[in-house]
Amino acid sequence: SNQSAYRLYERYGFNEIGRRRDYYPVAGGREDALVMACTMFEE
Repeated sequence: SNQSAYRLYERYGFNEIGRRRDYYPVAGGREDALVMACTMFEE
């Protein structure tokens, strides 16, 4: 539901690597949690 945060993470090189189904309680049900990661390396 937080598209602004999702876009921010993507902008800085994060990718969605998983999803935790029904992780957060929200009004009217539950919402998935996204697992995001960014690979760090030296050039």
